[in-house]
Amino acid sequence: TSDNDNIIEDGDISTPLPRYLTLTDGAYKPNYYLSIPISDPTVIKNYISYRDHLLLSYPTCFSLRTNSSDDPPRLHLTLLTLYIESKSDIDQCILALKQIREEIHYHCSYPEHICLEFDGIETFYDKVLYVKCKQNQRLENLRTLILERLSEQQQKQKLSNIFFAGNYYEFIPHITLLKCKRKFSSICQNESKEISFGKQTINSLQLCSIGQNEQEDTNCVFKLDLS
Repeated sequence: TSDNDNIIEDGDISTPLPRYLTLTDGAYKPNYYLSIPISDPTVIKNYISYRDHLLLSYPTCFSLRTNSSDDPPRLHLTLLTLYIESKSDIDQCILALKQIREEIHYHCSYPEHICLEFDGIETFYDKVLYVKCKQNQRLENLRTLILERLSEQQQKQKLSNIFFAGNYYEFIPHITLLKCKRKFSSICQNESKEISFGKQTINSLQLCSIGQNEQEDTNCVFKLDLS
């Protein structure tokens, strides 16, 4: 890491470091995330089909987070990550989400429902393979809306033990696919990046805990219904 240039150097690749939204976003390790669950059958089917193709074609190149490639994946698109200190703080966060539900619902459904399109694959630092979500300004506005309203609720309710930990200025909406043991570009040069996975309407948001390691599953603690 170079303090002068603020870049990460990996061989011949120089990648700018992500910028946190605020200074405190990098001070805590997130233990919860707010996400859009992926429930569309077509997206799930295409995701599983392509994931299994990669695992079969390159059996030693990827780390599989689930115990078996036959396990149904719990797909989601992360909007925000959070650090929440205690059970009572979780309850306060849930209450804050309930209080802004109507505004979120209106944003997601008017004048028509937000429809997310998933096309193509990409990597973070050539190591984490993900399904790309097409740029959607309403989705970005939704994230901004939630950030602003939760910040307002923090001040009103004095939620001092809830932090927007781990959130970056640049929002890259995606569905995580696989973790590469080596650089993806070096092991899968023949893979096409232009793959259509399908579409998903935003029907709900979920607040979930983050596992302590890759083997631990996440746990949904609250679902905000937007249907």
